[in-house]
Amino acid sequence: MKPLLFLTALVGLAACDTGVESRKEAVPPAEQGAPAAEARVDARPSGPARSISPSTDAGLQSAASVSNVQPLHDHGYDAKLLNLTGGDPAANGNHLYLAFFRGPAEGWTLFMLGDFASWELVEEGARGLIFDTTTDVVGPDGNITRGPNQRYIVDYAPGGPEATAPETVTITPAA
Repeated sequence: MKPLLFLTALVGLAACDTGVESRKEAVPPAEQGAPAAEARVDARPSGPARSISPSTDAGLQSAASVSNVQPLHDHGYDAKLLNLTGGDPAANGNHLYLAFFRGPAEGWTLFMLGDFASWELVEEGARGLIFDTTTDVVGPDGNITRGPNQRYIVDYAPGGPEATAPETVTITPAA
């Protein structure tokens, strides 16, 4: 009886699907193992090297201060939020601008929204933006403390086919 049971188990196991790789798609990604690291491909020079000197364009100094660019959509303008980092970054060193592109000849129109410790765009729409900020407060003793969080509404005229930038922008504290 035992040899027959052993033979039945052996035939049963042989019939099992051993194609684990073919079932990988059925396993949720969170339960799959990490992929093997790809082998690094060495790079070898294929031509002469060239030396590069630092740029002497003074306009690039402010460009080097850009620490975040967030394109804006769905409002009729070519616009973005532009964050320049300067001064003491530990105390409201994020200088937030709203920028609208007027065209190749005119360049960008920039509106300074404020200096913040940090900011986050919460909503954007056809007429404006809502964003949350944090600010730092420097006390008389020089110590920096976190001030209250503040939400702002930024309004401007809606854009259209001929619009390149609004004439003005308003910023209002919000509850």
